[in-house]
This record gives sequence, structure tokens and C-alpha cells, in this order.
Amino acid sequence: MKKKINYEKSNREVGYLYNEIVNINKKHIKKLILNSNYNPNKKSRFCLHKSKNSKIHEMIIFHNKNYYVRPHKHLGKHESFHLIKGSADVIFFKDNGKIDNVIKMGEYSSGKTYYYRINKDIYHSIVIKSPHIIFHEVTLGPFKKSKTKFPKWAPKNLKDFKNFIKIK
Repeated sequence: MKKKINYEKSNREVGYLYNEIVNINKKHIKKLILNSNYNPNKKSRFCLHKSKNSKIHEMIIFHNKNYYVRPHKHLGKHESFHLIKGSADVIFFKDNGKIDNVIKMGEYSSGKTYYYRINKDIYHSIVIKSPHIIFHEVTLGPFKKSKTKFPKWAPKNLKDFKNFIKIK
């Protein structure tokens, strides 16, 4: 018997999918993309955990090509990232802003890296190469803004960031 997935909108950008068993299919991804159209930054997410206070935060996230993920690090938290759709460069930085590593990512069928995990506090950002990306992210909760650190050297917008890292 097919069960209806419970869905609760937190705001225009965030929705919570919650059931004892949560499954995601194309219909959910279409809704995720549709939800992004109602946001000025054109991003959206489905949280698969119950609340901001959950110990594990698991999300399916949509970002369009022009979304800027400002370099940041999560204090005392690990993060795993599984690219489901699209392509992107994930850039890791030293504390002084110099690029330490770049992972060229693509969905599984591309033959590129499609998963990474960060096991320490390290500055990172994403440059989206395809029209959009959809990814699965898992990190420790509860969510606290104070546990995300943005460096002073990080540009405030995508155009300046691309100049900063010299991406054509």
C-alpha cells in the first residue's frame, strides 16, 4: 500500500518531508525545482529530519547555476555531499584564502567524483557548472548559525568570487 508523504513548509525555501520511511522520487524533485521559483535566490531544500534541533540533518537541495555558496566552514561538524544531478567544482581553501584543493564533481554517470565528506573544519565553496545541481547533504545538528564561519577574505557575491578564484 502506497503511503502519502507528510510535507510541511517551513518557509518558501525549506520544506520538511517526514514519515517513518521517507522516499524521494522524480515527483519530489520536480516539486523541489518548482519551489525554487518562488525564492529570490532560486534555491530550495527538503529536510528529511524532523526539526532544526534534530541531531542529524539530512537534506535534498536544489541550487541554480547563479547561486553563490560563499566560502564557509562548519565548526565542530562533519559534512557529506552526494551530487545527484548536474556538475560543480567544490573548492577547499586554507585559512588564508589560498585554494588547497578542487574536486570536479558530476553525477554518477559522468565518471567524475559524485561524493565527498569533510571530516574537519575546512573552508569550502561550490561553483555550479550546469544549469542547476541537486544534491543530498548530511551534517550534524542542531542547526546554529554561530557554528558556520565565513572568512573575511570571502567575496560577498558570485562575480567577485569568480574573479577571486580566477574561474573563466
